[in-house]
Amino acid sequence: MLIIPSLAPTPRPAPWKPSAALSPASKRCLRAAGARRLHAEIVADTGRMMEAARHQMFFVLASRSPVAPFSDIADSRLGKMLSQISKKGAHSRPYLRNANVLWDDFRLDDVYEMDFLPGEQAEFMLQPGDLLICEGGEIGRAAVWKGQIEECYFQKALHRVRLKDSKSSPRYLMHFMGMGGQERSYLGTADGFRNPSLNRRQTQDTDVIWPEPTVQQQ
Repeated sequence: MLIIPSLAPTPRPAPWKPSAALSPASKRCLRAAGARRLHAEIVADTGRMMEAARHQMFFVLASRSPVAPFSDIADSRLGKMLSQISKKGAHSRPYLRNANVLWDDFRLDDVYEMDFLPGEQAEFMLQPGDLLICEGGEIGRAAVWKGQIEECYFQKALHRVRLKDSKSSPRYLMHFMGMGGQERSYLGTADGFRNPSLNRRQTQDTDVIWPEPTVQQQ
């Protein structure tokens, strides 16, 4: 039986009420700061609950599913390196960088552009269903591209992972890599403290709990 740490939210002190001596503007600022702290605590509690549920899911799957090398189930490559030359040119296109990839989401209000020559556009163009994994920062942070921008590319700071079997679920792999990034144990020799990066070899060497596509979709 899997024992999961208590998921009870962190106890919070009673809301502080501003002194009547403070000005209305100061009271509003203090209340806004308190609301932001409360929101951050709620998000953290939710994250812990999701992490525990994800661990339980993979614990169950590990006992009844095969393990496959990452390189057998997907193709992975890094994006184009940014340079002074690529910042300007006749073929400027939008591209995603590390800052645009969140956990299971994208930040698309600050997408940059750089030059992608016609001969390299097919190589670096994103397709719906591509899994983008951050190379640095939060190891394993990933999201599945859905074609939110019609023609979009990606920078060298991101791994683009494309599953070999179209029936397989990129979201399943996203959750697995997310758990691996947090545990550090599923990603070969990746070290989130001394060497906060995930190179291509480490990705390819990852062993993935890989059930049938019908199970992945559940």
